[in-house]
Amino acid sequence: MEEQIKQDLLKAVTLSEALPYMRDFNGKIIVIQYDGLKVDAKVGTTLIEDIALLKTIGMKVVIVQDNNEADLVEELGKRGLMSIGISGKDGHIIRVEKKKGMMRVGEAVVDIKEVDTLLLNTLMEKEYVPVIEAVGVDDEFHHYSLDIEETTFKVAMAMQAEKVVFLSETEGIYRNPEVKKGLYSHICLEELKEKRKEGLVGGGFLPKINKCIEAIEKGVGRIHIVTGKKTHSLLLELFTVQGIGTAIIRSEEHKYAHELGK
Repeated sequence: MEEQIKQDLLKAVTLSEALPYMRDFNGKIIVIQYDGLKVDAKVGTTLIEDIALLKTIGMKVVIVQDNNEADLVEELGKRGLMSIGISGKDGHIIRVEKKKGMMRVGEAVVDIKEVDTLLLNTLMEKEYVPVIEAVGVDDEFHHYSLDIEETTFKVAMAMQAEKVVFLSETEGIYRNPEVKKGLYSHICLEELKEKRKEGLVGGGFLPKINKCIEAIEKGVGRIHIVTGKKTHSLLLELFTVQGIGTAIIRSEEHKYAHELGK
């Protein structure tokens, strides 16, 4: 009985901590990169439940993922959400253009030049969760498979999202990335730039960090890098002060009121 009381108290404390975030997130846009290769199968079920909760508290959810969208739409539907799988070529949502000049082996042949948000906003107004396949179309109506990470950034910037979540194979950004020690709970833009300049963050993560900096500078509210390997990692990151991954924010002044003790 005593152990059960402790568990109930822990749940109550966790819920109390989550309530201010729920208030702040209501009506806000969150873009989630859902890469099946970076999400453990056993975690997938709770991740879908987490996404369903985000929608339930009033967030406007957009998901960008690879070409397995039908399964995700079905799983969201089982949890009572209206979701719809669309491709970036539908309605010319994601418009691309061919790159010019020399390209390295393995480099994408196109750049994303525009994301048309009209259809996405219309779907969200009707309470749908758009699940976007990372495909783009050029001016000659040829379509191309796109990098899911690049697509997520472009969609988030076009929609001026409050939050972007990248489900990753790592937990976030580390102070000592070589041994994966000293995880940043949050890091401000200027500090991240300074760490990048000093070569203290980056490595294989450098392209993502560069894109994170660009996205924040272009109006995205907050970017979360969080593991896709732990149960309910999405909720733990978004609804607790400490989080479970790394949140990239513009500055300390851009923290939420309750994070600043107000």
